[in-house]
Amino acid sequence: MDIVISIFDRKLTCAGCKNKFSLTSKRRKCMKCKLIYCRKCSTKIKSKGLFTSSQRYCLICIKQQEIPKKIICTNLEEKNLTNKATMIITEKTPLKRHNTVLPRNSKFKKEIQKNLNLIEESPETYYKIYGKIGKGAYGTVYYCQNKLSEEKYAIKSIELKSQNHRNMILNEIALTQLSESKNVVEYYEAYEYDGKLWIVTELMKCNLTKVIEKNKLMTEKVIGYILKEVLKGLISMHTKYRIHRDIKSDNILVSADGLVKLGDFGYATQLTEESHIRDSVVGTPCWMAPELVLGLGYGTNVDVWSLGIVGIELAEGQPPYFDEDYAKALYLIASNPSPTLSKKNYWSEDFKDFIDECLIKSPDIRPQSNKLINHPFFDRIHKGHKQDFVRYLNTNNIF
Repeated sequence: MDIVISIFDRKLTCAGCKNKFSLTSKRRKCMKCKLIYCRKCSTKIKSKGLFTSSQRYCLICIKQQEIPKKIICTNLEEKNLTNKATMIITEKTPLKRHNTVLPRNSKFKKEIQKNLNLIEESPETYYKIYGKIGKGAYGTVYYCQNKLSEEKYAIKSIELKSQNHRNMILNEIALTQLSESKNVVEYYEAYEYDGKLWIVTELMKCNLTKVIEKNKLMTEKVIGYILKEVLKGLISMHTKYRIHRDIKSDNILVSADGLVKLGDFGYATQLTEESHIRDSVVGTPCWMAPELVLGLGYGTNVDVWSLGIVGIELAEGQPPYFDEDYAKALYLIASNPSPTLSKKNYWSEDFKDFIDECLIKSPDIRPQSNKLINHPFFDRIHKGHKQDFVRYLNTNNIF
């Protein structure tokens, strides 16, 4: 956490070149000598693992350093490490990859071009567009109705600011379209007209934020049903090496008949052979994983951390650090111990353990989504709890 603390030291200089850091300068901590260096005075050793972070050394230590052999952590050791304040950089035995193979950048781009079909007309030719129903990472969402079929949909309008912005939106459209799953909002078509992109998707009743804002206590089984449905959506993405990167209550959508789906792929990204980890800092502060906050390399289980925060949000009405400003929230996420449920006597041991597993600070130890679905917390969650959720929605007049 020395990197985070160093941001508040205005006199700090690079331990190598002795140049003073500006507020926005990127800082690098050497894994061996533990001193803070600028980018030019340090170098990064890429990890061969799919979900493990790269490590950085100063130019002096890298000549002396032999990269340590892999450390194997037992389940007992993982439990003991869960609540430590600092992020523990570890390596484990190689993770078993999913049955799919990481695509190459070129192959993924070809798949986007093959499937992406932008209609160069005004969507109002085919749809009646009504009132605003929400706001996403890059645009505004409206309720609309097809003029011929009279079917109802959601349509997202994004005003294009630049070619780079357009490419980002095309990425969102492609990943929404390619992430087909019962637990991902369904994509229909997209339009480009008059400097805007329009994305037509399945219409859901509301997002999870609206449900939580009613401030009515949910049973643990209803919370379990919601989390399990979100987790199934994440598994469908992660098995194809896609990261959502903005899992939060705003982006979890709910239907009147109790369906729960992931929406808003504005920050989503595809892992490829060439880029099997990411280090760009995106997302919404309260739900961001520590490694994402720190700009370290990360993989799909940043979404698992966010899911744990959503679990606390469902249980307590808001995520940790919700009342803090942006910068302080990020600092606390990176430097504090993992958040936990506050009313420990109210919730079952399985639920508390599930949250603790999601919020393990070390990304190398935090479980992947396809392992987490087998957690004992879900043993008692079954299809019948969908109806319990519907009753909760109706009883509390959510819609």
